[in-house]
Amino acid sequence: KTQSSLFNNIDRNDTPSLERAGSSRVGITFLGSDLQYLSGGLDLRAQLYFISLRNSEAYNSFTNGDLGKVMTGLYAEAAFNVLHYSSIAEGQALKPFIRFEMVDTHFKTEPSINKNPAYTRNYLFAGLGWWLNKGAVLKADVKLAGSKASDEYVKTVSLGMGVSF
Repeated sequence: KTQSSLFNNIDRNDTPSLERAGSSRVGITFLGSDLQYLSGGLDLRAQLYFISLRNSEAYNSFTNGDLGKVMTGLYAEAAFNVLHYSSIAEGQALKPFIRFEMVDTHFKTEPSINKNPAYTRNYLFAGLGWWLNKGAVLKADVKLAGSKASDEYVKTVSLGMGVSF
């Protein structure tokens, strides 16, 4: 369950206060899968997630919110290291990639909540990652973001670097 400061200093015999505090918490069950296939310069990845929330109806009543009962998300990515067969750039990788992501935070809702199509979001990325070595990468991508509520997509360009050690 999520945490709530409403339980702080509460009298354990004060049933109305306990019920109010309980409405501020949500139980979470999370199931995910991760798939990877690497062969030669080909890099295929996918993830799928399923999140079930308990007590969302009481939480929505308490917060006047519209939290979904079940959420889902996934992504699939394909990349190819164009330097894989080259001896010039030993230890480096240059990977153009494409990735699709979908997140639906209203996959299922309580009967009292209308499913909001804006909460089903899709993202399409196209980009390039350049691994200077195993611990440093420079990345650039273009993201198209949209939802079921609109036919329009918002374009974002991102540049970044990453370091791992």
